Amino acid sequence: MKWALTITLCLMLPADSASAQPGAIGLSSELNRVDCEIYDEVPGLINFYVLHVFSAGATSSQFMVKIHPGVVLTWLADTITEPFISIGNSQTDIAITYGSCLVSPIHILTITYLAFGLSEECSYLEVIASPAAVLPEVLVTDCSNPPKLYTSTGGAIVVNPNAICWCNFHEPDPVGLTTWGQIKKLYR
Repeated sequence: MKWALTITLCLMLPADSASAQPGAIGLSSELNRVDCEIYDEVPGLINFYVLHVFSAGATSSQFMVKIHPGVVLTWLADTITEPFISIGNSQTDIAITYGSCLVSPIHILTITYLAFGLSEECSYLEVIASPAAVLPEVLVTDCSNPPKLYTSTGGAIVVNPNAICWCNFHEPDPVGLTTWGQIKKLYR
């Protein structure tokens, strides 16, 4: 009996950890798709959209947005997606609860900056770990009960990209259907 219980537990552990897909918290210049390039060419307002992508389900996240040297923007406001609740702000530390289990893509918040048209080429903003986080990573909670805390990745957005620093972000390649014969053909 102990042997059967041990085997069952060993089989369940990898399945549980494999099913957890915390996804990534990224920045985009467009609301409905992931785009990691934006231009600061003229003075005015620029919106950055924070999206939770590639997640099988999540209930909250914690992170901050770092402005790297060369970016000449002034932060004005965070607009949290309704009915989400947040603590803090995106520039120093923000924790956001989604209110329920959501599958990505999830529009978490919109960050508004005042642009001056002065940002350097190839400068960027990046989602990084909050200094107040319990772990030094971007954090996400899943949909289990009680929720499990996972580390995630943060994305970046290139400001004024050129041929050297363009963004080649893409979604993971889907796994295509194949047959055993097609696989064997690869090794002939």
